[in-house]
Amino acid sequence: MRYLAARWVGLLVALLVLVLDVVSKGYILAHAASLPWKVVDGFFAIVLAWNRGMSFSFLNDVGAWGPWVLGSIAVLASIWFVHWLGETRAWYHQWGLGMIIGGAVGNLLDRVQHGAVVDFLLVYYGDWTFPAFNVADSAITVGVVFLLGGGLWYKQREQKE
Repeated sequence: MRYLAARWVGLLVALLVLVLDVVSKGYILAHAASLPWKVVDGFFAIVLAWNRGMSFSFLNDVGAWGPWVLGSIAVLASIWFVHWLGETRAWYHQWGLGMIIGGAVGNLLDRVQHGAVVDFLLVYYGDWTFPAFNVADSAITVGVVFLLGGGLWYKQREQKE
């Protein structure tokens, strides 16, 4: 019980991210025939893109072995992050790690189920296009910002005191 008590906030955040990710991807797949949707013309659209690489289509052309290697990395990283949750009670660690775990597991489920990750959020302007992404990718990014930003901010604050 002590194991879970030290990790409950992060695990709850991870569960919330996972549910939002799975539900949003399910909705996109159910409505795939009617895509793309231009939400903000010239800037933001909902599309369906299959990503075999990492977040934001990084390493998208890794080949057939890619989903297995990236999936293995996601499993190992998630195990490490769950362990790390128990090492700290700082809110930014709990929230940041929870977001990363939830996002990693969400994308892992896609790799297992589809062999690729479902991406659907597209930001673009003119000829420039940012790689399509999803709720899991966004959560991973925000989680890293929480870890880095929270750690730096609190470290600077401690040094001033």
